[in-house]
Amino acid sequence: MPLRRLLAVLAALAAAPAGAQDATFRFEWSGGGGYAMRGALSFPAARLDAKLVLEDDVRCFAIEGLKGGKVIGRWALGMLTEETTWRLTFSPAASGFVVWGDGAPMPQAWNMDGAGYDCGAGGFGFNIGNAAQDLCLDGELLRDSQVDPARPFPAMRDDGFSFPGDACRGEVLMGHLLPAK
Repeated sequence: MPLRRLLAVLAALAAAPAGAQDATFRFEWSGGGGYAMRGALSFPAARLDAKLVLEDDVRCFAIEGLKGGKVIGRWALGMLTEETTWRLTFSPAASGFVVWGDGAPMPQAWNMDGAGYDCGAGGFGFNIGNAAQDLCLDGELLRDSQVDPARPFPAMRDDGFSFPGDACRGEVLMGHLLPAK
């Protein structure tokens, strides 16, 4: 009977709206040369009082790059692999991403390293380093997209944002909660 009760509770939790305990922020970034990016991230609402939210705290994340208003690429957390460059530093109190400065030499690396070449063939990425805020497309640094690394990068709270299917980390399977036989 206790196992049935546990399974009933787990089923009820699984039926609850995804991200009900998350804080979600959306953002838009304007780069040079007509390049732009938009996206969103979510993390546990309990982290709203934290000084910083880091990449391991993020539950959902997606970005989409644009040139002249047309989509040129995208990246989402579901595309993360062991080879992906993934570093995120977000300040809930400031409602924004940490930009380059003393003590923060590479605060943002979203499928893109500081050199700007590891977003992969067909890939898309963004970073903020000590040289610039910029984009990567198809394994190449988009130099025209570069802007001042110290420029603020705000985000806006939007708990109603709807993430694409590949933006969120996978859920723990219920089978992993059951005792081994």
